[in-house]
Amino acid sequence: MTTKNKLLFDILKASLWGGRIDQPIPDAVLLELKAQTVDGLVLAAMHTTDSIKYLWVAQFVQMAAVQTEALRVLEKAQIPAVVIKGTASGKNYPVPYLRRYGDIDILVRPENYQKAIDVLKQQCYVQKGDIGKDETHLYKNSQLIELHQSPPGLERVIEGPYILNYLLSGLDDIQKEEISQPRCVFQALPWKQHGLELIWHIREHLYNGLGLRHIIDWMMFVNSKLHTNDEYEEFRPILEKAGLLMLAKSVTRMCQMYLGLDRAISWCMDTDEAVCVDLMDYILEQGNFGHKKGDDKAAKVMTRYRTSLSFLKGMQKKGLNEWSVIRKHPILRPFAWIYSLLQGSKKYLRRGGIKQLREDRAENMRRRKLFDQLYSEKHGVQ
Repeated sequence: MTTKNKLLFDILKASLWGGRIDQPIPDAVLLELKAQTVDGLVLAAMHTTDSIKYLWVAQFVQMAAVQTEALRVLEKAQIPAVVIKGTASGKNYPVPYLRRYGDIDILVRPENYQKAIDVLKQQCYVQKGDIGKDETHLYKNSQLIELHQSPPGLERVIEGPYILNYLLSGLDDIQKEEISQPRCVFQALPWKQHGLELIWHIREHLYNGLGLRHIIDWMMFVNSKLHTNDEYEEFRPILEKAGLLMLAKSVTRMCQMYLGLDRAISWCMDTDEAVCVDLMDYILEQGNFGHKKGDDKAAKVMTRYRTSLSFLKGMQKKGLNEWSVIRKHPILRPFAWIYSLLQGSKKYLRRGGIKQLREDRAENMRRRKLFDQLYSEKHGVQ
């Protein structure tokens, strides 16, 4: 382990488990914390001026106000709705407002999806883009709400219908949750549905870049809800049916090895530690949502698209978004995938051509081996 990474993990452990940071953080470590979107967490363990923390509090309050209003609007319209990820995860952190929040994810039943969009728009939430198959984006006061009728990616896996039906069953037993200082009250899924959504979120981003925020969300859930073998045995059948047991155990063991999760949690101890090492190397290489590597690296593209058909669909979508000529000549839309391939070929000629492609292919094969160890192909992407 490099000195930088050891210091990174020591800082995160101090921040999450009640330690102190008494020395300046090197710039290289600060950059890594930001790339992993966990930079706010360090304030919990540092001797800092209150003004810095007030900025994080202000951002949290602004987000929470929009979230609270949106949930109130949906409740008034008799639409059951819950927060997924976001504050539902932040509740388990020692200082919830220091978790970095991006968009506000809200889940509703498919039969209420269109109605939920309509009632929010009537309350001045502005829709951006088209109504999505899984989610639709709405803005208010510079805050983005992703309104979901399904977490993305479930249609690509065999277990998708089970996972979705189980998550939606949580809307029959909505939990009222609260964060204090600053106060935030919200509706959330029961703990087992929440945990399933978190580990699915990790699986969904496994192929296009994980960050430590994804991992820490899961770790804090495990620390709160899966600390004993009895709790694990209650949750294990759900993970097995979802095809996510191997991934859940590996991520949990990795958190013990690197991030200070209590080693008394024994249900993950039979995990192959070499797989955990490879997974953490991948996370540190990628950054949150793979932002450290960008979108143009061929190994990332090959990993994201698991079949030839999904690759062509991806190239077509990319071409439709980027080929400006299509706006003037819609007749060219069916050929957008060719544009994407040509643009990619030009980049490869600049980066080293066939040699670079071979290196990226080898990297992709190493990643696929790792992913298959974490998420068995018999449960894999179709």
